[in-house]
Amino acid sequence: MRATISERRETKVSAENQIAVSVQLTVSTFPEDHLRWIFTAKADAKARRPVAEIEPQVLEAAIADAARAAMAEIDRPAKRRTKR
Repeated sequence: MRATISERRETKVSAENQIAVSVQLTVSTFPEDHLRWIFTAKADAKARRPVAEIEPQVLEAAIADAARAAMAEIDRPAKRRTKR
C-alpha cells in the first residue's frame, strides 16, 4: 500500500486559512492475485489557526476516506460466472 499527495492547495481568505488536500491510495495484491486498486479522496478545512496546525488533520481525513473506500471495494464479494 502506498499513499501519495496528488494535490495540495493553500489559500488565505480574510483572517482564515484554507487548505485542500487530495490523496491517492494505491493497494496491490502481489503476488496472490496480481491486482492493483487506486483510490482518490479529497479533504479540506478552513480555520483561523495556522495551516501547519490544520494540515495534518486534513491529510489524515483524506487518507482515512481513501482507506474506507479501498476496504469496501476489496472486501466486496467477487461476482461468479456461470458456466455454459
